Amino acid sequence: MLQPNRPALKSWGPNFFTKYLYFSGAGALDHPALIVDARVLVTLFEATKNPVFKPRSTSYPVTTYLAACDVMESWAEQLSSSERVVGADEVERWAFHAGKG
Repeated sequence: MLQPNRPALKSWGPNFFTKYLYFSGAGALDHPALIVDARVLVTLFEATKNPVFKPRSTSYPVTTYLAACDVMESWAEQLSSSERVVGADEVERWAFHAGKG
């Protein structure tokens, strides 16, 4: 459904479709879908230098989405403690606000 130039939902690119995926999870910490837009990709690229996150356009392949989710889930796990579990969506929110897209 995230395939560039062939979206299952017309005019829903990754920026909007990932919002749909996220909100369908109703905020559950174990729901794996995150919002990944251009601002998030800018932050992930700056932090990791991984070329998969290099912003090219508002369309990107599902492999980019999965890599972004993996990185943010990993960071959330590293930030979590026995007193407080950090959700990957909290990392995503930070990445969105830190991004310059």
